[in-house]
Amino acid sequence: MVELRNMLASLPGKKAAVTVVLVQPKGLRLDVNDSEIARIARQIDGVRVIEDPNGVEAQRFGAKTSGQTFVFSPAGDRLFSGGVTVFRGHYGPSEGLEAVSSILTTGSAGIPTTPVFGCSLLGDVSNKESQ
Repeated sequence: MVELRNMLASLPGKKAAVTVVLVQPKGLRLDVNDSEIARIARQIDGVRVIEDPNGVEAQRFGAKTSGQTFVFSPAGDRLFSGGVTVFRGHYGPSEGLEAVSSILTTGSAGIPTTPVFGCSLLGDVSNKESQ
């Protein structure tokens, strides 16, 4: 979320309809709606944040991992699907971040997908440690 905030701030005047979907996986002790990521998302000017307690929206787009990023054209064509970090929770330059930035500045990503590093959005996580 920090990367999204920083990228959007570095592109003043570029218009993008940004929606952040907060998925609450079953069994996760942490309330994602009250997490640091949710707080950062809500502070980004113009970003719409929606809660997805059952992962319906995430499933609709095929997201399986936290941090999954999708970029669509105004016509609804998917231009990019992937992660915007090189490791889970890592800040800094990445191919995914460059692809999203390129779409916003030139209309083209160069690469259509990158690996996603995050937690699973699928299934019950009650036997896993919350982070």
